[in-house]
Order: sequence, then C-alpha cells, then structure tokens
Amino acid sequence: MIPARLRLAYGIDGGVVFLTHWESRHTFWSLAGAGEDVSVGVIDYRRLKLIPSFRASAVVVCDVERMSVEDETRIGEAARLWRAQPDAPLILNAPPRPMRRYALLKTLRAHGLQHADIHRLDDPATVDGISFPCFIRDENGHNIGRPTPVLLKDRDALVAAIAKLQEAGEPLYGKVAIEFEDLRDADGLYAKLSYFRVGDALIPSHKFYSRQWFVKAFDNALLDRRPDLAEREHEFIENAPHRADVKNVFDLAGVEYGRIDFAARADGALHVFEINTNPNHPGETSIAGPRLASYRETRGRLRAALAALDGGRSPAALSWPREAYWARWRQRMRKVLRI
Repeated sequence: MIPARLRLAYGIDGGVVFLTHWESRHTFWSLAGAGEDVSVGVIDYRRLKLIPSFRASAVVVCDVERMSVEDETRIGEAARLWRAQPDAPLILNAPPRPMRRYALLKTLRAHGLQHADIHRLDDPATVDGISFPCFIRDENGHNIGRPTPVLLKDRDALVAAIAKLQEAGEPLYGKVAIEFEDLRDADGLYAKLSYFRVGDALIPSHKFYSRQWFVKAFDNALLDRRPDLAEREHEFIENAPHRADVKNVFDLAGVEYGRIDFAARADGALHVFEINTNPNHPGETSIAGPRLASYRETRGRLRAALAALDGGRSPAALSWPREAYWARWRQRMRKVLRI
C-alpha cells in the first residue's frame, strides 16, 4: 500500500497535478500533498510511462523548455485525448503552444516590446549581427548551480568565448548569446521582478535586489544593510505594477502557468528575461525574516489560484495513452529486425 503522501507527491491522485521533467520535480515539494484548500500532485514524464492512470481535476504541463521532441509529442497527444473525455480536466500549457525562451524573446522584439535581441550560437550570422555587451547561456536552461555568465564586451571576446566552448567539446547547438541592457537604478542596484500566472490569475512573486547584474536571488547581505529593500519588495507585491504588460507577454507566449522574470526600464517598458514553466516554490524556512510578509502574501494568493483551477470538481481518471506508446516501440523493433 503506497502512503497517501507519496501517492500525492507522484500525482497518482490529486486535485491539481503538475507534469514535470524528472530532474526538476523537486520544485513542488513544498506545495505537494493534500490541503484544506487544494490537493497538489506532481508526476514526472518518466513516471507517466510506468503508471496506468492518475486522477486530476486540473493538469498543468511544466518544463516546456526542457522537453525533448518525443516528450512534447507524447504529452500533446495525451492532452488531446484527455480533453476529449466526457469528464475532461482543465489542462494548462498543453504543447505545442507555449513558447520557449528563444521564440519568446524574438517574438517580443518583432512586436517592438523588447530592445535587446537574442541569437543562436550555431547561426553563422550571430557574430556579425549581435550588439554588445552580450552573454552566453543555454537556450532552455535556468543556470541553477552553474557559474554566472560572463559579460562579453566586444566581438573579439565573443569569438574567443565561442572558440573556448568548442575546444571544451561543448556543442554550440542549444546555446544563445543575449544582448545585455544595463538597468541599474539610482542606487546602482539591479532588480529582477517576477509574476506567477496560474490560469487567469496574475500574482506578483518577488522583487530581488542585487549589486550583481545576473540576478538569481535576493542578496541577503545587501538586505542586512538595506532593510528598506524588503519594504520596496512588499510595495511591489501589494501594488502589482506592470500587470497589463505582464499579461500581454504571457498571452503572446501562450503560457497559462509559469513565472515571468523581467526588469523595468526607465520608460516603464519591460525587459523580459524569460518565462519559466516550472518555477521553484521555496519553503518558508529559506526566506529571510524581513521578506516573510511578502512571501506569505504571495503564497496565499498562489494557493487560492490553484484552488480556483481545481474548482471543486471531482478528479477525473486520466489514462496515459499506452497503446500509442507501445506502438512506437513495436515500430522501432521492426526497424531493428530489418537491419
């Protein structure tokens, strides 16, 4: 008998079930499980191959940027079958609609909504067409646990960085060069603002401050010296500025669940970094004391939005399309036997 906590954590039963990549299923651990407001389940793509079915009133597809072509095809096929059921669940982020980073930033620039451009390193025109400074990163990665990218000041620095990657045996495919825009405020600080989208709900998530240009978290040493920065973050959470622009970007990206990370330009326009379709949900113990009020307010709004997705509906039984899965394996075996 599988303990109820584990069943929920792996999405075998739940109100809202999140489908994730194997390596990033941990982002929901602080949310997963039964709750008075909503039950949250998590199941990764690998486990979908192994279990016969699970139950959900709403399914949220995460890690769009980490999907392989096979993942995207199979999950898109499953979503179509689930939606055709008489007791169909609500499904968010069903492939192939949600954009990944490269397509999103290119689309925003084409609409005049983004000043900085993005270029693929395996495109020979990149070196000639890019503006400086710029930095290199993985197209679909989130730099968790990786060194901060280096700001490249000119063409020679970019050419040298590309050569260094090739000498190390790293493929250029999947790597991008992104133009940098310096958006420090009057205090010389960089700020990264974020919103969650959960269905129709837009929820201010955080406003991180740092003296470093590549902002991944709130600089707690800086917070110790500048407690007023926690107050600024709380004002952002309370007042929810940029709401209309944020919604427009989410709509253009085709993303119904995720977190947008951006900076605010002096003219009020957004400088979008990315939309993460599997943002982290840290536990309360990891939050510095001055920021707890903002964290709890965001957390409460997030739980309410998840409960709205659930909508009080009875979870539907959802079967993974195993026939299609085994049909692919039979096709592969036939190819092998013909060789």
